[in-house]
Amino acid sequence: MANGAAPRKPVPATRSKWLKRIGAVTAVIMALGLLVKESSGLLQGLKGVATQVGLAKPYCESVDVDVRAYDVVPYALNRTIKARHYRKQNDELLYWVLINAKNECYWDDVVINVTFKLVRGRQYARLRNKETTLSLPAGQRRTITDDPDLFFTNAQARIEGEIEIEWEVLPSGVENPSPLRTGRRPLVVLPRDVFAWDWRNTDGSPVQWRLKDGSWVPIPASFLVASLAAWTSDTHETVYRVIDKLNQTVALSAAGVQDDGLINKWIETAYTELFRTSRFGKMRLTASSVAFPTRRPIQLTSSLLAARGVHQVDPLESALMLAALGREILEKNDNRFGILLIPASAADPIRKSVYFLWWLRDGRVRALDMGEAGKRDFAANLQTATSTASKAFVAHPEVVASLDRSGVHYQDPGGIVAIEIRGAKRRFGIKRIQ
Repeated sequence: MANGAAPRKPVPATRSKWLKRIGAVTAVIMALGLLVKESSGLLQGLKGVATQVGLAKPYCESVDVDVRAYDVVPYALNRTIKARHYRKQNDELLYWVLINAKNECYWDDVVINVTFKLVRGRQYARLRNKETTLSLPAGQRRTITDDPDLFFTNAQARIEGEIEIEWEVLPSGVENPSPLRTGRRPLVVLPRDVFAWDWRNTDGSPVQWRLKDGSWVPIPASFLVASLAAWTSDTHETVYRVIDKLNQTVALSAAGVQDDGLINKWIETAYTELFRTSRFGKMRLTASSVAFPTRRPIQLTSSLLAARGVHQVDPLESALMLAALGREILEKNDNRFGILLIPASAADPIRKSVYFLWWLRDGRVRALDMGEAGKRDFAANLQTATSTASKAFVAHPEVVASLDRSGVHYQDPGGIVAIEIRGAKRRFGIKRIQ
């Protein structure tokens, strides 16, 4: 070779073929990039011409925004709503605020601002989230849920709050723009201890939730019955102090037991010291039955145990208190537990006798009539109430089937109502009251 240069090795055919392919792909990508750039430039150019001749505004207004919020939200369901719209763990969607937005403009991005303002109840509550911004590129649509993240600074306060929701749609990248869309609506928050039976909007229409197929249906009564489980998940330190004292009295380990006899002894101790002695304050029953289902406040166990003295309680509150205190031991021992409400009389079936239930590990049920709490000793109450509950289950097998299926039985206001706490929490995603 001239000048002593080494001969060049030929490029293998296979390598040469791959190099050509890579070059072709690179050329296609560059061409597509130029096309997108030119298309964007063309659209902006057309927009500029249309604006100059008066056929278009400086920015597009074809933006659809639908902001939905319940007129009324029960604060007792705050954590339940959060769990549903953040974790999407259930088929049905609950929400504080639901935003559906569609940007039908081909060249303008938009920004949606949603703000929350607490206008009533500010002396007892705060909002952790006061503003949310959503960017919506041209030609896209989005659906999101939002949450003002309300919390009470005074857990014992019984107030009804009101949040004002405002939103506006602004063109993106425009200096001092005028809003394309605006809206405002109030949202009333019920006090944290209100059981929101017959949950409705202010116009009287039933509150709805959205199914996975996109359809909207009224929230079923079974979900509202299941929400009673929120009262049994009271995690306040006062509740745990009482649980520890009861465990010490019965000599139970906090790790739980595998013995129905000790579980029965624990419930007997709790029943006696809550309703027959004054160790944790005097629980004075106000009636032997309750009107159910109705919208009403239900005192939290932590509120009843926070201060000594005389506390006025009804049978439903008593049953929920026993469930809240016994929940940890019963769940660790794998005992089902719940509440049974039976019409007290045929003449007034809305008034219900209330029974606290727990099942032994072999499936047999045990019951206490909470309308007799404090009036009868444990053994006498247990014998009579267990007989009544067992007969009700035999006469109404549909109740047992409902509890096995979903943890809740409800057919009509004048019939038997029942809730098995663990099953109801699992099926409906019920969380504790915050």
